[in-house]
Amino acid sequence: MKVVTGKTMADLDRRAIQEHGIPSLQLMEKAGYGAMEILLRRFEPCPESRIVIIAGCGNNGGDGFVLARLLQEKGFVPTVWIASTPDRLKGDALENYKRYSAMAKPVSLLTGEKDLDVLADSCACADVIVDALLGTGFRGQVQSPYLEIIETMNKSFAKVLAMDVPSGLNADDGTVSGACVKADVTATMQLPKLGLLVPPGVDFAGDIEVIPLEFPKELLVNDGHSPEFLTERDVASLLPIRERSAHKGTAGHLLILAGSPGLTGAAALAAESAVRSGAGLVTLGVPESLNPILETKVTEPMTLPLPETGDHTLRLRALDVLAPQLDRFTAVAIGPGLGRDGETGMLLREFLKIVQVPVVLDADGIYPLNSGDVELVHSRGMRIITPHPGELSRFRGIPTAAIQQDRLGQALATAKENGITVVLKGAMTVIAEPSGAVSINSTGNPAMASGGMGDVLTGVLGALLAQGLSLQASARLGVFVHGLAADRLVARTGAMALMASQVSEELTGAFAQLKTWRLRKTCCR
Repeated sequence: MKVVTGKTMADLDRRAIQEHGIPSLQLMEKAGYGAMEILLRRFEPCPESRIVIIAGCGNNGGDGFVLARLLQEKGFVPTVWIASTPDRLKGDALENYKRYSAMAKPVSLLTGEKDLDVLADSCACADVIVDALLGTGFRGQVQSPYLEIIETMNKSFAKVLAMDVPSGLNADDGTVSGACVKADVTATMQLPKLGLLVPPGVDFAGDIEVIPLEFPKELLVNDGHSPEFLTERDVASLLPIRERSAHKGTAGHLLILAGSPGLTGAAALAAESAVRSGAGLVTLGVPESLNPILETKVTEPMTLPLPETGDHTLRLRALDVLAPQLDRFTAVAIGPGLGRDGETGMLLREFLKIVQVPVVLDADGIYPLNSGDVELVHSRGMRIITPHPGELSRFRGIPTAAIQQDRLGQALATAKENGITVVLKGAMTVIAEPSGAVSINSTGNPAMASGGMGDVLTGVLGALLAQGLSLQASARLGVFVHGLAADRLVARTGAMALMASQVSEELTGAFAQLKTWRLRKTCCR
């Protein structure tokens, strides 16, 4: 599913109406109906629930009027406010205002300070607030009276559903100036807007749900320049297929170089996650003094004790043990808990010069390297790096703030400069390819903000590479299923915070969910 700016979406709307003859009222009706389905499913209101809808004068407000009418038809009694007077409404928004007004109580008007006081009381008592105030066409700084209206919504303890984008958010770049609605769920129309997926917009959007408006397929095809928003439909087809005659030797052999004192858990998490992600064999290469610990921590993965430094990290001489065995492995993962000893960094650099299979580098595996290093560029197309913003900042030699201000651009520049796949972790993880392709992940949640999550992801990615998936397919599928495992846990338990080991254990269920989805879609063709 391609990602668009607000300006691009406006052009697609125009083309759908003018070139393909789709009535604009029909599009607005579908938008309102889709929003109603999301509201009912996500917030589960009862007929007595107090639902407040705050509409603006444009099409975003028109979507709100459709939603209000449909809720009224379902037996709800929403309170509808308009941030103006009806004489300012035009076109489809005016028509849907008339349709709603003909069947329900009058719309409340926001025209002065006294009205804002009444709105504040209404929002304070609300169970659900629907933000239909400003749409994707908004640019610049929020001014009065919209500023006060948005602040009133944000002061409420009600659940908030934003129509298309939270009011105050720039749909093109995610910037906020003045004020912005803090939504629990954003119901965006037809295609996700870029501003919802990048900082700071991602912190205002909440969960993102896309409402299909049934545009012609030719309008939805990615021209190769737009980012992709990864969904089940996009990644389920990437799952590795096993023949009936498959055995552990045909499912790939992953080597993981990991572990240092105090960080053996990182090595164990990566190894166990790799097994759960389908690697036929997993060998965990660790400093020799830590081998007894890992022998106890893990069961299915094998261990390989390697020469170590006086600080019990991997030393350069480990290369003498590894080099003769490299043809045993179909992929390598480096970094979980590896430590930042200088000699370990030298080992990493020399190892990367000789390894010919795909490699995923995470955390301490990235630390000794910089953008443009020959060790990365040496085997173009054979590397995945998985930095968080701080690690990419160090790798590129620029401030972390600059990374966060342009996550897509910085990830893509790194991928092109080094001929590698970049997985820039964080909310809405970005996957960038040397070809220029960029994907934004749709799974994952704030409960994943705990130590060890990156180690789990490294194990998943390494296992998929070991099974023969391409770097692009491994990155897309691995990131998606990693987040899906956490989403399944939060949906089932309501947890505010998760342990990485919980997410690792849930990987089996997440892969099974994708397999079931793919089989269902295949059978329906």
